[in-house]
Amino acid sequence: MGAWEGEITLINQESWSTNGRVMAFRTLNSKEATAKDYGLQPDGSYNLYMLTNSTNNKDVVRVASNNTHSQFIFKTGPDGETYGDALYKGNEYRSVIFDVAHYRPFRFAAQVQVADEYGTNPEIVPAASALLSNEEYGDREENVDTVELSYKPNQQVDILLDITSFKGSDNRSVHPFGELFGEEFEVYIDAPMLEIDQSRVPLNWKAENNSTLKADKLRPDPSVPGRFIYTVSKKRADERAFGYAPAINKDVADSLYDNYGGAASKYDWLLYQQQNGGNLIKEDGKLNQDGERKRLPFTKKSITSKGDITITSNKDKVVFWDKTFEVKTQHMAGQLLYKKEGQTAVPVPDDAFVAFVRLRTNARIGVVTLNTSTGGPGNFDLNLRDEYTFSWDDDPIDFYFTDKSDDNKVYNFNYIDDKGEKKSVDLELLYTLLKNKKPIVLTEQPAAVAPEQ
Repeated sequence: MGAWEGEITLINQESWSTNGRVMAFRTLNSKEATAKDYGLQPDGSYNLYMLTNSTNNKDVVRVASNNTHSQFIFKTGPDGETYGDALYKGNEYRSVIFDVAHYRPFRFAAQVQVADEYGTNPEIVPAASALLSNEEYGDREENVDTVELSYKPNQQVDILLDITSFKGSDNRSVHPFGELFGEEFEVYIDAPMLEIDQSRVPLNWKAENNSTLKADKLRPDPSVPGRFIYTVSKKRADERAFGYAPAINKDVADSLYDNYGGAASKYDWLLYQQQNGGNLIKEDGKLNQDGERKRLPFTKKSITSKGDITITSNKDKVVFWDKTFEVKTQHMAGQLLYKKEGQTAVPVPDDAFVAFVRLRTNARIGVVTLNTSTGGPGNFDLNLRDEYTFSWDDDPIDFYFTDKSDDNKVYNFNYIDDKGEKKSVDLELLYTLLKNKKPIVLTEQPAAVAPEQ
């Protein structure tokens, strides 16, 4: 606020009573106030420029004059005279009350992109057509979507999200960036099953390569295990450099608020960007949302995946709708057969018990479920148990089936490769065999000892 425009002060908290925070304002007796944007307006009114002090701004504001039964708030007059404890002698006005509301939370329009075991043919959840926008869906909370990861380690998992503006209920563009009066803010990604894929992090995201950054754009939270922080730049134009595509949710507003709460037209946008070196609108007159779609690169850090992926904002600075992805694991599945000596292989019956064992510890690290109805005779599903520790490769495993209908004969998996050589089987080889639709054939091993059932 310009010095000639007026004075404002926060009244002692002890005198707030039930009215909440109270501030006093008085005009100055200046006749030189001619600026259009500040102070005394042509109609004789004054502008008061204030900032919200929280992200939850739903409240009631009452504007009232002092009264002749109270002391002066300002203890000295404009010309330096001292009021002391004297009662107020100025004009009195009727009070006015108005409600303050805030816009709906911003939306991430978040998706999770999961690559296959070869790092190609990614699956994106949810589809772009299923993403929610504030303009169309209003106060509807985000859906909980389901993401499936394989057991294979180091699977690429990217989180895609918007940091952008939207058209508010008053038809003006609303953005989350700090710009003139605000600051940078944090986006939190809680994903205990993931780790940052440093090999795919853009060079300009790293503080060692970018002098404008205080810390890496994407980094682990040092105080919350399984949480990652993405820091959004204060200025919109600066943040564009860290995106890979335009925002998915389009802002179709025709005007926006200027830095002082007034409505600005698209002509004013052009003037603003000329003065500030920004690029708010494009040549076609549409709001520029380039670079406001972000790709956060991660990989799966363990064989089994447990927990959800949750994306939130630092709600002390700016509020986004929370977004949650339920993480499930694609179980290994295939056909399980057993072969008696001198006979052809036949499906293991649905009611059979099959143990899946880590040979180094003899621990049953997985649950085998047989279900002919879901995939034909001998179809099985293997669910690895996350409470056990095991490795993907060079950690031998085996299946054990005890045929109680035939003198408790024991069958296990003795794999013979294409060269006719017997090979030890680990999870990596088993995963490859099942991906290639190879049946798992158990053979009779009279000397084998099955784990306790």
